[in-house]
Amino acid sequence: VSARFFSLRFSLPSSPDHSSFSLCVHQMGYPACSIISAAEIPLDGEQLTEDFIANATRSLIQQHLVFESTLIVPDFALPVRRRESLRLFLNQERSLWIAPGLALKVTLHCQKHYFGASCSVRCAPSARTLCEAAGRVACAPGWTGEGCATRKSEII
Repeated sequence: VSARFFSLRFSLPSSPDHSSFSLCVHQMGYPACSIISAAEIPLDGEQLTEDFIANATRSLIQQHLVFESTLIVPDFALPVRRRESLRLFLNQERSLWIAPGLALKVTLHCQKHYFGASCSVRCAPSARTLCEAAGRVACAPGWTGEGCATRKSEII
């Protein structure tokens, strides 16, 4: 079993009635709220990102996640509760319904500095290096050679 480094991104809609919601997310078979346990998130058109680590043995990464949300609307007496299970693939956008006519866009990405089809390749850029899409180290502009140690201006 190897660790895989993921980020969940939620694109939040704007709510004219100034609603907020709470959110609990966990992997199927893991304790509730093991990925996210957040309350009073305003529906303000912003983006929410949460990093997590998953233990996975599949080469094709898919995460079966359970989302439990409670919509809190100031003018309603009772909150609206939803529980939904989604299978997410890397870079796939899905909709998570939290109330009639109100949905979050959810995407699964590799965490910063992690790459590859399973988010298991680590590549941290430096002043002389950068990371390509698959996580391979390449020289930053202006640098070349072994370990990107030579400034291109130094080459005659």
